[in-house]
Amino acid sequence: MASAKIQVIAIGDERAVIVPLDAWTKLVERLEDLEDSYRNLWKFLVLTSESEPAAIAAIQKILERQLPGAVNVYRVAPIT
Repeated sequence: MASAKIQVIAIGDERAVIVPLDAWTKLVERLEDLEDSYRNLWKFLVLTSESEPAAIAAIQKILERQLPGAVNVYRVAPIT
């Protein structure tokens, strides 16, 4: 998901600050791979009845707008 960034707390000499994890990708080998793997672990589930394909399609459109870049692995069969 391109719009999401994993944030971490970096503890400095005087204070702790929140910074994106990718700030250290040039310093830590394979950190980018680890960040991608962690991001891919997240799932967002919506439970609904299979008997209402129009409602499912409407929910999918709403979530596509609200979660841009998220991968939807479920597709509704066309309404006949």
